[in-house]
Amino acid sequence: MNNNDTTEPIISHKDGNNFGLKLNRAPQNEEEMGFMWEALSNSFAYMFGGNPSDFILRRDDGGYHTVHRAPSMLDWMAHLCGYPNRYMVSIPLRPDGTVYWAAIDVDRKEENAQPVDWPQLARTFTLLKLPLIVVRSSGGKGAHLFCFFREQENPILASDAIRLMKHYAELLGLPADVEIFPKQVSLGETAKGSGSGISVPYRLGTFEVAFDADGQPIEFVDDFLDFCWERCFFGGLLIRDLPSTEAGPTVEVGATDDDSPRTIEQIRGTYQKHMDAFRAMKSDGDHQNDQLNVCSLMAARGHMSMAFEQTEDQLKSELRAVATSTDYCKGIEATITSGWNSGIAKGPYKIAPARVILTDGELMIPDLSEDCLDGWLGEVCATKMGDFPRAWAWPSLLAAASVGAQHTNSIRSNLYVALVGAAGSGRSSVIEVANWLMGLGGNVISDYIGSAEGLSQQLPKEGQAVLWSIDELAQMLDKAKIDGASFVRVLCTAFYRDSQALVIARGKKHAFDCKLSIIGGIVDEEFEDAFSAITAHGFYDRFIFGYGPTGFRYKWHPRQEYGESLVEIPMHCTGRKAVRVESVNGDVWEFKNEWLKNHEGMNREAEIALRCALIAASWDGRRELRADDLAPSFSYAEVQGRVRMLLKPNMGKNQSGEVSQKILDYLKRVAPNGEWIRARPMLQKIHAFRYGSDLVNKILNTLSLCGEIEQAEDKSSPQKPKIVRWITAE
Repeated sequence: MNNNDTTEPIISHKDGNNFGLKLNRAPQNEEEMGFMWEALSNSFAYMFGGNPSDFILRRDDGGYHTVHRAPSMLDWMAHLCGYPNRYMVSIPLRPDGTVYWAAIDVDRKEENAQPVDWPQLARTFTLLKLPLIVVRSSGGKGAHLFCFFREQENPILASDAIRLMKHYAELLGLPADVEIFPKQVSLGETAKGSGSGISVPYRLGTFEVAFDADGQPIEFVDDFLDFCWERCFFGGLLIRDLPSTEAGPTVEVGATDDDSPRTIEQIRGTYQKHMDAFRAMKSDGDHQNDQLNVCSLMAARGHMSMAFEQTEDQLKSELRAVATSTDYCKGIEATITSGWNSGIAKGPYKIAPARVILTDGELMIPDLSEDCLDGWLGEVCATKMGDFPRAWAWPSLLAAASVGAQHTNSIRSNLYVALVGAAGSGRSSVIEVANWLMGLGGNVISDYIGSAEGLSQQLPKEGQAVLWSIDELAQMLDKAKIDGASFVRVLCTAFYRDSQALVIARGKKHAFDCKLSIIGGIVDEEFEDAFSAITAHGFYDRFIFGYGPTGFRYKWHPRQEYGESLVEIPMHCTGRKAVRVESVNGDVWEFKNEWLKNHEGMNREAEIALRCALIAASWDGRRELRADDLAPSFSYAEVQGRVRMLLKPNMGKNQSGEVSQKILDYLKRVAPNGEWIRARPMLQKIHAFRYGSDLVNKILNTLSLCGEIEQAEDKSSPQKPKIVRWITAE
């Protein structure tokens, strides 16, 4: 411990039970105390197991003593209780050259050195999805970064573990000479044949405590062990996807790509290598057309896999520019089309697990590309709503702007929008700001309405336009699940017709005449429940879905800080007013039909794209809609197609069907290539236990019997938790 550091240790003899340990689940009697010590000792021995013949004890004077035997339960007890001269130092390297865990030692030994920002580092691991745990070192300034592997029967090679930790060190910007454990790949490399070790945390009275995913110190020893299990991952998967440390392989000109699973980074990297090789072709006989064909094929497959931020048109433009730069590439357009169509035929790449993901898996959702923003509304989104992700700001503006736009004879101007994201992340705020900027005022209905009759009573009857703005769209959708309800049918009809007449009980008639747009928010974990089988057919695909990027949290401030309402400013002072788009050029329909040839089954997305383009044109003051205006909206349609692959309604007709669909959708989304994941975190994320554990277990067994999933025990863990995987079509 650094004598100059006055920070108090988080764990002290004043805390907890008779032994001074701070436990979240403290024992109640002597018998429980015995079980607790056995469990703690076994858990620490399991997590920090290594060389079975040697371990190291650090004395209180700073000296070290090698003990030539395996540590016992009493050794672990002495370490945890702060017994004098019994500071445990574990050696990760095993006699066969393998390891169960690895670590990085970030030193801060200089007197004037700034301490590591442990909370920020822990939050960085969470953001980057690194399976690392940060522990404050005994000196009070440095940090130990631990990585635990699941493999117990077939441990990871020490050489691979060192390569993995060097990669993480480089990713975190640590010095090239940072200490990594294991230090050796064989015990024979050390003079005593024992290997080098690193201190084990949570010795009583020291600074060595870990920090959780949110950067908070983990004060309780048992909570630390739980966090270790949570971050523990299959090392083989982490190492498999490491970038090669050797020179990259030469790109074979004209070679086709295989169908092996790959990460998004690998898709981009391989494509870039082929494009670089294409750019380097400057001589006759270099087979430029063959290479252009392959690059086009890979661009199409990568585009379908959501690996690129560029749109289809941008990727093709890049291919065209490179091909044009050489004097020896002939038939450029035909070659690009041929390669692209071949890629479409082969389909998207199989996505391998991300290089660094947590145990139960989590998708990283990117923000919407700026290429989808259109005209003046796009400028408003970029300049006035920069506090929000574009994935939410853009559809919110479109919904608000739809109120001021007018239909043409062939294209309607109302929209249904759902903003999807985590609870408390700012979905309601972005809707409020968009409505404020577009000056909707009395054109907004914000009441929760639970029936078609109630809706007809609230909507205007004189042909006005109105935006039904709901904080939580799921509450309205819950009403739609009532058997026999006409609510969904009325809303589906309102997407295409302004006037409706409803005949309800006892022949009572209700009518409304208005252009209805809808916007609301849905918590992502509740999406499947909100859009169930009853609401799926026709209603689900009428919506634009704004899927918020992973990790976004909005810092609230008053809407007035975003400036004046943009449509209430006088026109001569840059105020805006939507104009009527009087005509739709025939090339619009040619563009749409050509687009649908390459996007089969996306008719609804194309229809909504035309509505978005019409709204943007109206606020730009364009009197005619042309094909040249459509690129941003149809880029957005491509995004919508990919978002719908992630956000799907639950088609189950009863409780068993709903839970079955939830399980299969989760596995296909998080572990699409049949990877094993723990069952309990999955079931918690999809809220399956609300249906009862007996029903859930019955459904899991039924899915297993039907060949949909496979169940097993994770034998690498002492608790042997249940793990499951989706049995893919192959």
